[in-house]
Amino acid sequence: MEVCDPIAEAATRPQRRAGGRPDTKSGRFRAICRPSETHVRFGVGVTLEGGLRLPGVSHRLPSKLTMNHRKVVTVAFTAGPRLATLFFATAVAAQSALDGVSPPSHVTGVVTPIHTGESDSGFDYGIWAAALDYKVSFHDGVTFVPYLGRGVATNRAWRWRTLSARIGGLELVAGTEPRLSHGERRAEYDLGAIVEAYDVRAEGLEQTFVIPQRPSASGGLLIRGQVSGNVTAPVRGPAHAPVVFSDTRGDAVIEYGAATAVDADGRRCAMTTAVDGGEVTLRLEAPWLESARYPVVVDPLIGVFHDVTGNTLATAMDIMHMPGGNGRRLWFARERWSSASDADIWMSRSDDNGNNLVSVFNDISATWSTTGPSLGRHQRSGYALLAFARHFSNDLRRIRLHRHERNDFTLNQSVFFVDTGVDHGWRPDVAIELDPLAPRFLLVVFQVEDDGVTFSESQTSEIKAALVDLNNEAAGSPFEIATSSLEDFERPTIAGNESGSAEFAVAYQVIGNTTSPHRDWDVQMRRTDRSGTLSAAWTTGFRSGYHELAPRLAGHDEHVVLAFTRADPADVGPRPTSRNGDRILAHSMSWGGGSWSSLHTAVHDVQQDPRLELNGLGFDRATRSHAVMAFRSTATENIYLRVLGYRMQQVTAEVVHLSGGNPTSAGVVAYDASADDYLVAYGVDTAFYPANVDRYQHVAAPLPTTGGLGCSAASFSWIGSQLIGDEDCRVRLDGLSNGALGTVLVGLTPINQLITGVPVVQPGCWLNVPNTGAGALGTMPFGFGPTLLYDFDLPEWLPPLTLYFQGVHFDAANTTVVTTERFAVPVVK
Repeated sequence: MEVCDPIAEAATRPQRRAGGRPDTKSGRFRAICRPSETHVRFGVGVTLEGGLRLPGVSHRLPSKLTMNHRKVVTVAFTAGPRLATLFFATAVAAQSALDGVSPPSHVTGVVTPIHTGESDSGFDYGIWAAALDYKVSFHDGVTFVPYLGRGVATNRAWRWRTLSARIGGLELVAGTEPRLSHGERRAEYDLGAIVEAYDVRAEGLEQTFVIPQRPSASGGLLIRGQVSGNVTAPVRGPAHAPVVFSDTRGDAVIEYGAATAVDADGRRCAMTTAVDGGEVTLRLEAPWLESARYPVVVDPLIGVFHDVTGNTLATAMDIMHMPGGNGRRLWFARERWSSASDADIWMSRSDDNGNNLVSVFNDISATWSTTGPSLGRHQRSGYALLAFARHFSNDLRRIRLHRHERNDFTLNQSVFFVDTGVDHGWRPDVAIELDPLAPRFLLVVFQVEDDGVTFSESQTSEIKAALVDLNNEAAGSPFEIATSSLEDFERPTIAGNESGSAEFAVAYQVIGNTTSPHRDWDVQMRRTDRSGTLSAAWTTGFRSGYHELAPRLAGHDEHVVLAFTRADPADVGPRPTSRNGDRILAHSMSWGGGSWSSLHTAVHDVQQDPRLELNGLGFDRATRSHAVMAFRSTATENIYLRVLGYRMQQVTAEVVHLSGGNPTSAGVVAYDASADDYLVAYGVDTAFYPANVDRYQHVAAPLPTTGGLGCSAASFSWIGSQLIGDEDCRVRLDGLSNGALGTVLVGLTPINQLITGVPVVQPGCWLNVPNTGAGALGTMPFGFGPTLLYDFDLPEWLPPLTLYFQGVHFDAANTTVVTTERFAVPVVK
């Protein structure tokens, strides 16, 4: 068997050309090996009045394959050092990920308003705000925390406390505790005769000191502040220049900008800043101040000064599309790390094209670390449900939930919980409920670690689920999905429900302890209803000698797609905690009323080492045949996309993102039914900190056409998509006389041949599709009018081509044969 190594091959290509645009000759994946010819079996048959389906035929196709183009639409949420940019680009992908990028459209900076949240487990949330590269708290003075990623162990914090503000000999700061007041983006501390204020801006935190009226004293202005935290600046004398604060490693982290004074007429005057240990002194000379018109404002800007290359800012994320409501149907949640010990979750919404981005929930307190966002929706009620885990400073980990209504575009900080008792809960995953009659409940599955004073990933982890009452924002008591003292169950995932079955597929990985037969990580699936009634477990990988890791589910009801990575114990050890593998396996799963079974399975992207990390899986509800996988390579840091057909084999492949050496993360997928395309989200750690959302669209097929000369009034139609990989397509011939015997010719080329010398054929009829020779694909089984209906499976190995059909049938008296026009159906990939 030949092994393709598309990822290693893609890594050797040029990454960028001048100007930063992707190289159009290097981006999109293409296989570097393929069989010399393709043997195709069409799963075709005739459906008669009684519903009988007759066997199909097989035929050998030419070996030449022609590639087709498809469209990639990119919506990239990015933040520059000065401006948050919403990037919307359209491109035609030939052999590139993106080409012909249109100019970006810009929106105002994504800023989380000043807010508070409920206390949790005895810990206060505090008062916080954030922009894309920093967060700031105001509840205990001002603490500025940059987002530095997991490359630093703990938060780098810069705290300011005003010690004194004097004009001449007059002290403007009262001796009382400063009084805090705030709006959405501005916090003010009333210090007495001077106001210390902070404006939360996309480009940084702007500190201002406002003197509202002329004081009775004369002289220059002297402001002294104490800076504390774990960043320091070198001692220096007065200068109109920024002050750079570094951490204990010597890395520049925070910049305190050069100060400028502005009076009521807009007159400006440069101020000096001096540093002596932990004290910063701002000075404004007397002559300018004495001629100024009040109020007078002093405004240094506090910004992040660091290089994030090599650090992971954004890791786990989730995305979904919720139709209906008043807009902003694209939901996006992601982790963001200020340090290895402090993760936050941001949830935002936007229009389908990325415009009108708003922040609707954020968990950014430094009291706890928030990880593992998972989004689900209840379509009927219009509720979205976000599940995540909070890791508290006392090392407890708990599952928390946030409900958000479809037409609520405001920041809403409400949180409720799943009661796991003394056990630790994490790694949640939320189902999707599409049943139009479903009650307002959603299922959440999660991983549980047994009672312990502090959190640890044990070797007897359990999988549990909880039913969430969306009306009352309450979670029911958790029930068991998988538990055993002899086994370890981890990384749960749950599919959706679309019909009245109210049952859900759940998958997870399992490994044994001591006497269990699971010698390596295997993947199991169960089916559960809302009450916790479980099916028996279906297992794959049992005693395979390999690890099956990190399963992902997509789909609904009785038909779901399961994908996971596989790793060799020789590469990753006997009990790996990672999710990387050297290949990806995909299963098309069917529920048979009592158990799961695998209809089709395929292996993808075989590598020589465990570099593949599968994160995203989406299912096409229009064709109900296609799935999309998104994954990243730890070797190239590229993000890849694979479109699978009904046999789980590859239809097409894309490089979604060429990293150029910058670390990447995630690669999650959601199907957008309203646009019939896929949302693909991933993170890239660059100086612009982007979190990107791309749209992948199937290639558009030309419409079927008719041609040739017919002597029959019967007409064709095509049912289903024209996408290769679809198993639910049909060709239909209508307009035959009742009971008239007929068939359909199928070919790969058209012809135009007058039929002569055949007594039974009506004179003047033409053969428009070959019935013999290289261009003939086959003759369908005979059926009886008025309608002939044939099922056509379009297996993945088909190249883009055109199928030609012609009907041949008797007339009403069953004495004369007539033929129809030619019906041409292009099929694409």
